[in-house]
Amino acid sequence: MARVEASGVHLVVLQHGMWGYAANLSVLEEEISKAAAERGASNVEIFSCRTFEGDGTYAGIDACGDMLVDALTRYVCDLKHAGRPVSHLTLIGYSLGGLIVRYAAGKLWAMGWLGPGSSSTSTTSTAKSSTAGSHTRGVISTGDPVTAGTQPASAAQDPAP
Repeated sequence: MARVEASGVHLVVLQHGMWGYAANLSVLEEEISKAAAERGASNVEIFSCRTFEGDGTYAGIDACGDMLVDALTRYVCDLKHAGRPVSHLTLIGYSLGGLIVRYAAGKLWAMGWLGPGSSSTSTTSTAKSSTAGSHTRGVISTGDPVTAGTQPASAAQDPAP
């Protein structure tokens, strides 16, 4: 299989659901790693949030989303300082985790991290359908993700319709 050329790290964020733990998504993490290796994508990095495991999800979607954004911001900064800037972002949430990553995506957009059409959000559910959600592909905005969050809220604008 051909090697995938990368312009930066493709960060895959995994978010557990209600009463969940990062370990609940370990099989998914292994499968993503395996698929990336089979495709020669050495730039794939997986981040599984451990900030509000177990009954920490009782904090609510907005509080958990804020904690996810804070943890993700620190992680992305660490990668950047290690010489591995993030260029692609995929958010995957299981059950309540899907709502949390959707909230987080809105926050990341407002912070200037995401450009038009750049979020890739997927949610899984135990309902009839195995996957549900919106799927758009793109990359993190060309602005510096470490400093993008420091711009005033008025600097983050919605894309033109």
